[in-house]
Amino acid sequence: MGAVTLSAVAGLGPLGRLAAQDRYDQEALLQFYPLGQITLMHLSDLHGHLLPLYHREPEVHLGPDGQQRAVPHLTGEALRVAYGIGGRGPMDYALTHEDFAALARAYGKMGGLARIATVVQAIRAARPGALLLSGGNMWSEEARETAQLLEALRVDAAACGNELDAAASAPNFPLLAQNATEDRDALTPDARFERGGTQIAVIGQAFARVPGWTKGVAAARLQERVDKARAEGAGVVVLLSQAGFGADMKLAQTISGLDIILSGHDQIALPEPLIVEGTHLVASGSHGKFLSRLDLEVTEGRLTGLRHRLIPIFAQIIGPDAQLARRIAAVRAPFAAELDAIVGRAEGLLFRRGTYAATWDTLIGTALARQMDAEIVLTPGTRWGRSVLPGDPITRADIRSVTGARSRGARKEMTGAALKDRLEQAADELFRPDPFERIPRDMVRAQGLRFRVDAAAPLGQRIKDLTLARTGVPLEPGKGYAVATQDSASADESGAPLTETVERHMTRFYPAR
Repeated sequence: MGAVTLSAVAGLGPLGRLAAQDRYDQEALLQFYPLGQITLMHLSDLHGHLLPLYHREPEVHLGPDGQQRAVPHLTGEALRVAYGIGGRGPMDYALTHEDFAALARAYGKMGGLARIATVVQAIRAARPGALLLSGGNMWSEEARETAQLLEALRVDAAACGNELDAAASAPNFPLLAQNATEDRDALTPDARFERGGTQIAVIGQAFARVPGWTKGVAAARLQERVDKARAEGAGVVVLLSQAGFGADMKLAQTISGLDIILSGHDQIALPEPLIVEGTHLVASGSHGKFLSRLDLEVTEGRLTGLRHRLIPIFAQIIGPDAQLARRIAAVRAPFAAELDAIVGRAEGLLFRRGTYAATWDTLIGTALARQMDAEIVLTPGTRWGRSVLPGDPITRADIRSVTGARSRGARKEMTGAALKDRLEQAADELFRPDPFERIPRDMVRAQGLRFRVDAAAPLGQRIKDLTLARTGVPLEPGKGYAVATQDSASADESGAPLTETVERHMTRFYPAR
């Protein structure tokens, strides 16, 4: 694909002129000064997004102390200053929330599996034998065909996230999880590769808190696996992780012998690796927005040099791989008319990420409240889903990207005490001091309520000043309240599919014009 002058594409006057100062074309995006004998590529948390999209990064991403003072919790200007990124440029758009709608108009959508394929193929052409490692959570519940499409990318190994649910698809690459329960035949703890005369051990780390198939973080087992790899001649040991960045930081502090941790699940993108106790932590973002390239130099059986680049997948700059684009079109063809149907129009920016709130969640909660006649709405603080720019049409696929295919609305009665307990549980999962016990997600969305969260408070005492939003009256512990919730189909088959609930709300209140 030819060079694109972003100022011409954007047509936004001063913004366009700023963009023109960064001449971004496909060649420039892929430029890399090679190092050593080994190249790794890392892609994580695609969540089944096959096509380019808009995805706004969070403005509020709080750490366990409730602050945003250090990596990986820096956002916006603080992140730009830390990494020397210019304002209103391409990487500002890709990595922050700042003036997102305007910059999205300038720089366009990001990601798309066919464009990722172009980058992967270009790197492999320059570095034969480069390994492509998937960090997990690559497909969504309604897009399991992604497994076969990933095979077309020739993924060499994947950490196991939601991939276990689609094991019946039998991907031809190993699914790795050293912390899995013993009866998971679809999984293997690690994979070994020989590149440039060096043995590379890639160990998988699944998300620790999945009932029934993970044994926690299993740090002792991980240390044994690292020691075994070293004893058997591995010159480079990589942890391919779906544990979350906080847990990965603690693993870097406690596990000896790890050279690199390729971190997933938190959906964080970092322009440079974070080095913790000599281990390089790499975070490659989510939704297909980035691919990380790492070149490694190994001397006398030990890693002696590392060069990294976080490659942004700008869809209007990087051309799609034609063969994979045709396969994606064929996969979508039976459902394209349904998915691409326009059901409404966005009045403001719809986005998903944020520790306490996001506009997509507000819209979903409002739809549930109105259609279920509930004063209070509880929905999970999930982090996946694409953004919609102000004034743009909202498609059925946009809605499904934030609701999932199996979620349903449910109406129930909860006491004031039960509501507080639910909020306390959510705050505890988010702000637990021990990262091995923390659950990387955003705070449960609770519409119709007002409260403060004291992240540093003890267990059970983090929720303060809990009142009804409408009246400002404190909740009564023994009183029942009508609550609408977002549940999985297995929890409640009686409620309407959430996609339908949101679509009816859109059709009535935000009709396409």
